[in-house]
Amino acid sequence: MWKTSSFKKEVTKQNFRSVGWIGIVYLAGLLFALPIKLMMEVSSDRPLGEYFYQRGLFQVNFEIQQLLMIVLPVLLGVFLFRYLHVKESSDFIHSLPLKRMELYNINVWNGLVILVLPIVITTLIIAIITVSYDLTGIYEWRDLWYWAGGTLCYTLLLFFSTVFVGMLTGMSAVQGVLTYIMLLFPAGITVLFYFVLDQFLYGFSTNYYMDSSIEMLSPLSDSLNLFNGSLPASRFIIYASIAVFFYGLAWVIYKHRKLEMAGQAIVYNGLKPLFKYGLTFCMMLVGGLYFQNQPSGWVIFGYIVGSLIGYTIAEIVLQKTWRVFGKWKGYLGFAVVTFLVFFMLEADVTDYEKEIPEAGNVERVFIGEGSYTYKNKNEMMMSESGYLTSADNIEAIRRLHQQIVEAGPPNDNANRKRNIFLVYEEKGQESVIREYIISEDQLQSVLKPIYESEEYKQLKYPILHVDSEDIDNIRFYVPGKEDENIVITDADKITSLVNQLKQDLNEETFDKRFPLIGDQGEVSFSLSDGGEIHVPLKRSYDRFNDWLQEQQMYEEVILTADDISKAVIMYGEGDESSIYNRFEKAAASSDHVWTVTDPEKVEMLLNRSGHDNQGSYFVALYYKGGYPEMIYRIPEDFVSRLIK
Repeated sequence: MWKTSSFKKEVTKQNFRSVGWIGIVYLAGLLFALPIKLMMEVSSDRPLGEYFYQRGLFQVNFEIQQLLMIVLPVLLGVFLFRYLHVKESSDFIHSLPLKRMELYNINVWNGLVILVLPIVITTLIIAIITVSYDLTGIYEWRDLWYWAGGTLCYTLLLFFSTVFVGMLTGMSAVQGVLTYIMLLFPAGITVLFYFVLDQFLYGFSTNYYMDSSIEMLSPLSDSLNLFNGSLPASRFIIYASIAVFFYGLAWVIYKHRKLEMAGQAIVYNGLKPLFKYGLTFCMMLVGGLYFQNQPSGWVIFGYIVGSLIGYTIAEIVLQKTWRVFGKWKGYLGFAVVTFLVFFMLEADVTDYEKEIPEAGNVERVFIGEGSYTYKNKNEMMMSESGYLTSADNIEAIRRLHQQIVEAGPPNDNANRKRNIFLVYEEKGQESVIREYIISEDQLQSVLKPIYESEEYKQLKYPILHVDSEDIDNIRFYVPGKEDENIVITDADKITSLVNQLKQDLNEETFDKRFPLIGDQGEVSFSLSDGGEIHVPLKRSYDRFNDWLQEQQMYEEVILTADDISKAVIMYGEGDESSIYNRFEKAAASSDHVWTVTDPEKVEMLLNRSGHDNQGSYFVALYYKGGYPEMIYRIPEDFVSRLIK
């Protein structure tokens, strides 16, 4: 017994000699990131509130903290069990009069001391600083316990994950890489899989599923939530439980591990196919993702090249040689299975693309411009999004959906393209979620009944269900007229203007909903309860604009040719953002650049639709004394009429 205890002490001494530096680095890093930074701020002249935020200690040098707790535990796990991966060391260590359970626990507990002690010391020092300088007004004690608990849970999770992976491999480098791959795999493979579904299934909303807290699928990405203190304590418990599970599972595997497998990438033959085809599959998806915005031929090329690279790397790692180029039998089988899966996706064997819920089963339908409008549906302002519940609108959306499916994706030259996001909420069933890019011109006949319906306008314009008595004032915000503070506070004028605007909004047709180039700015209604409602200013609001004319406010509120110093028309390829700087640099003598100052022609431009995305010409309108504030694409025939 004394001899066994003596060997335990020697193993512990050797561990602290060889890897104790990791604990020192961890402690120094934590002290530098937190206590020293706290003392620097306490001793500075500026108020503490200017530096500290009200959401915890993770916001102090968070990048350093995250790097320490994600890298150092993995390094420690690799170095502590490196003896398993070197045959001579493995034979020597296992020849000692120590059982494997004892050897395993010695290394684990030595690792825990090296990792936990720096966290405990840092916590105590921060507590002393907090009491000494009374920093409880900046952060609370629970913030300190949250920091200590979060750091401890992530440190233990990374450490025991590395230990577990170390039992499955015989190479230290592979152990470190596989640890991060294992922790990132659930989130990474989910993201890649979503992109594949987006390529094959028309209507699949990658953005929606990507926004659904996908970071929670990986502890590494989830650690970013520590910064804002938004990681709940329940997640700490989950991660701590996973760490304990890996501790036990690693021990079970260690008991049955063959010592002669040191130096092998994967020590269990049953896991080798999983590693090989898993890596091949992931690299295939990455290859396809790289070419996702290219024609289908390039996407297929990406899948093939990615899978070949993945399969080759896996064979090289497993065989430990470069001479693997003659072993393609396994790849051919993988290729056949993958082809069948992709063929079934392309053929839509589940009728995913054709699925349109029956009107009688639908309680309500959400319609918006993108998944973000659904996620933030309670916060969206001036957004054409929300729930429709009337039977007529539900049926109208079903007809729209049917037309979208039958028409397929619009071509690149389609006009007035936009996103549309649909969520059918059915009785007792999961919601049916779809997202499409559509051309409004091609689907005008089915869009019109929806957009002209009273229910839809109530969503689009909240002002329609607000009483004028609840409005304190009306303000106008117009680009180029920022210096003119235009406010209406008279109750009678507010009532009169609101009534005129409501009539215009209720009578607005589908064609008039598209803004013109000159439709700039908005009118803001300040409510008695502190809220605000915004409505865009449009030339198409006849009653509203007539009222402004009667009050002699039209010229102050609506953008006119008098507010524009010039309009520059230029031929060019690209989008609005890439063409922006070229207007200032374009030579005035160029045959493809025209400067327009005639008020009548400028007014023609202002009355031109600003929603077109076709044409080889761009027009930039310059406010008086300013840079171009508006750049639009216009067609060649319009330019010809304007110039002539």
